[in-house]
Amino acid sequence: MADPVIEAVVPDLETHIQQTMADQRVVGLSIGIVRGQELAWSAGYGHADFEDGRAPDTRSLFRFDSNTKPMTAMAIMQLRDDGLLNIDDPLVEYIPEFAGTQQIAGRVEDVTLRRLMTHRSGLSGEVPGTWHATGVGPTIEEVLEHIGETGIVIPPDSQHKYCNLGFVLLGEVVARLSGRSYSDYMREALLEPLGMTGSTFEPEIGEHRRVTQYAWSTTSSRPEPARNLVFHGRKPAGGLHSTVEDMAKWIALQFRRDRNLERGGAQILKGTTLREMHRLQYSDDDWTDGWCIGFSGIRHGEHVYLGHGGGNPGSLSRTVFNLATETGVIVATNSDGHTAQGDIALGALDRLMTAEDALPAPLPAPPAPIEDWATRFVGLYGSAAGETGYGGPRRVAWVDDRLALLGPGVDLPRTIDTTGGAAMPCHLEPTDDPLVLRATDGRLAGELLRFRDGGGDTLEAFELIGLVFHRMQVGG
Repeated sequence: MADPVIEAVVPDLETHIQQTMADQRVVGLSIGIVRGQELAWSAGYGHADFEDGRAPDTRSLFRFDSNTKPMTAMAIMQLRDDGLLNIDDPLVEYIPEFAGTQQIAGRVEDVTLRRLMTHRSGLSGEVPGTWHATGVGPTIEEVLEHIGETGIVIPPDSQHKYCNLGFVLLGEVVARLSGRSYSDYMREALLEPLGMTGSTFEPEIGEHRRVTQYAWSTTSSRPEPARNLVFHGRKPAGGLHSTVEDMAKWIALQFRRDRNLERGGAQILKGTTLREMHRLQYSDDDWTDGWCIGFSGIRHGEHVYLGHGGGNPGSLSRTVFNLATETGVIVATNSDGHTAQGDIALGALDRLMTAEDALPAPLPAPPAPIEDWATRFVGLYGSAAGETGYGGPRRVAWVDDRLALLGPGVDLPRTIDTTGGAAMPCHLEPTDDPLVLRATDGRLAGELLRFRDGGGDTLEAFELIGLVFHRMQVGG
């Protein structure tokens, strides 16, 4: 079935892409749009290589550079879920050599894994050595040998300070705790389970699919092939080579956030941990930009986007997605000196959100039959005369194929939104005690509703955080 949002957006989007590429002198570009679990639309423009004339496509191998960082953060979260670390632990617990960094504006013990994943550690931004001059990164052994040339240069948590060095060190934590090289762990624990078989940290493996990277100079009217970068120990900060087809699988993973999803197979992180990674850790003063665990966050109008960018001489890329609509965009280019990767990715997602907002509201589904265990709880509950009330009656109802607590008010909706953080509405789940339900969402999450048995199938009241609500109406 055709996607009306894609159909509404693509004609104008293609014009925007072609005009942006011409205005900003972009050599080649691949783009993909993810809807739910599918790569719903993709296209390639310009040149993957000037000499052979081929155009890029969804399987062309691009450098995705710092889009690697959220994957490194996910590896850390996998190890956390395995019980091997705590993300609020100091880095020095796992890399004792880090004690040699200069403590200029903060203590070594304040550089935690969480602060590294959110660029709040205050650590020097770059690895020691001549990476920028030569394009050859130091090995991790060389980084640690020269760790004394780095330092905690601003107080941790004082401000955002983008830190490639931090992710290099996080990658070494992955290697030491897993007993594998960083590249091997990422291939075995992330890329292969996700089906990202066209992606690699060893780009010579995919040589026949690689685009040629081009860099502009001030003396040339045409870009020249950029030097190949050798990442060595910098891989955890930006060494991923991937394709639009594969990165669509990475974006699709971000939408599998159901609380009941456990880790296994292509679900490389359980749903609750994905939600944790997507949760804002801090924001700028105007609340338009912020940082999650491994992901940057942007507010565009009424919509919030997560994602990351990447760039090096000869390559610029952007991934961005909206969790509420399960929509994402991937843009990869094989040239530098432009902002097209962000302009096109964010422009595409803005267009998709506008088209999504314009869709007519779907007809409500007929109510599902109430499951047997839940029928006895359904009804309207309120405070008895002389008791301290709290904001009016509460309704226990079957909504969205789940039991829910609503209130105040008595209207029964077809669906409820539990994302606002209010006490109600919230969903309820059974416990081992047949007279106790547990709230699962919002402010009441984890709180217990303890019901009183009135005899037979009748429940006469429930107690919640010290308040008692007596049954006023059965069912409905």
